[in-house]
Amino acid sequence: MTALGITTIRFYNYEQFSGKERYANSTTKLLSYASKNYVIERDLINLTLLGKEAIKSTEIDRLVFYDLDNKILGVVGTSLTGPHYTEPIIDDGILAGYITVSLNPEAFDKLPIGLMAITGSSVIFVVTLIFFLLTIPRKRTTTSIPIVAVPEKEDFPAFSLFVNVHNRLSLSEESNISAIDDALTMANEVCALRPGYAFRLLDQGILVLFDTEEAVAYDGVKAAWLLQQLLLELETPALYRFFMSTCISDGKPSELSESIAAEEIFSHHEANLGFRFASLTKENTISLSADLYNSLSTSQKESCLLFEHPVLEDIAEGRSLYTLTKNEDEKETIKTQVDMILGFKEG
Repeated sequence: MTALGITTIRFYNYEQFSGKERYANSTTKLLSYASKNYVIERDLINLTLLGKEAIKSTEIDRLVFYDLDNKILGVVGTSLTGPHYTEPIIDDGILAGYITVSLNPEAFDKLPIGLMAITGSSVIFVVTLIFFLLTIPRKRTTTSIPIVAVPEKEDFPAFSLFVNVHNRLSLSEESNISAIDDALTMANEVCALRPGYAFRLLDQGILVLFDTEEAVAYDGVKAAWLLQQLLLELETPALYRFFMSTCISDGKPSELSESIAAEEIFSHHEANLGFRFASLTKENTISLSADLYNSLSTSQKESCLLFEHPVLEDIAEGRSLYTLTKNEDEKETIKTQVDMILGFKEG
């Protein structure tokens, strides 16, 4: 068990052990800061010079600069394999663009396998010895006690909706908190019609989980459209963007409580990725994961478009995404529901 644990830690934390992850994060942030004025001024000459200086380092293969609309301003170098790291370019709290740094994996040293093998063997020996010393006396002095089986938690499939506060970097801290509170309030209203539960997540927005019981994928999409229209009707400075997928919840979403943390359902990386997909989605549109898209009917799929964006090439990790916009019939139905909900709240 100890050997398996060491092997697992080594496999899942290779980049952290090798220093690649730390190097990538610090370098990307540094280049993001160094290039912000050139991106704002669209100074392609200085961006190119900066990029050429950066790729002189054996660790960096390529730099890509994007403007605020995610259009490519410049590309320096080439990269066939990556990995790729993307960082927003921010000036005085305002988003100005993005930078993607592609590393050369061969420039980083491999793990000291020999040293890990010796350390692992030593740990196995020590753990085995301790286990032996602890269990032998107990066999002579204790009476066996029947083990009572503890039922495992039941997993529930759910529709997951990431609602990102798209312009949060340009909002004050108070406005950002208010924007998330508004999203939670409206999400709870939607969950009263389509059973589910809403969480605040990573100070970037909210996560809404909808029950899949007696529901189809399109029901979840319609609930997302309803929330989108409710937030639009509030007429606040906040701008919201939506990404929808599926997940496995530790409990039925409509029966979850505040004691359940959203981080127990999505890892920090998965949550960040969900919000990035949402932030790249256009207004009045919802982006969908491939698994949710595949759950739609044939006619519903025909209304979807393949989600294409220059940044997705670096962050989508090989997955296909789609976008869907509501048709006129859905707009009428949702308008009726919005009027009912807001009219009830005002009354």
